[in-house]
Amino acid sequence: MFVVLCLACVAHAVPKIEQDVRKRANQEISLFRWASVHVDGRTVYLRGSVRMAGEQGWALKRLRGLAGVRRVVDQTELARPEP
Repeated sequence: MFVVLCLACVAHAVPKIEQDVRKRANQEISLFRWASVHVDGRTVYLRGSVRMAGEQGWALKRLRGLAGVRRVVDQTELARPEP
């Protein structure tokens, strides 16, 4: 019975944790107009097309510094400069 109660509590808390991580991740990358995030549990996926690798690194660093984030997956693409 205790195990069932614990599983129910965890199942109830996971969506709230995910919403919190999503909200804070979106706030952190709001400066980067090219970026978007997808959150799955405590894993954050950084997406977008970035022009400079420095910006990409800075966005990743900011996301990795968030409390509650276990892993940040870089799914960005480096955009080619237009002639």
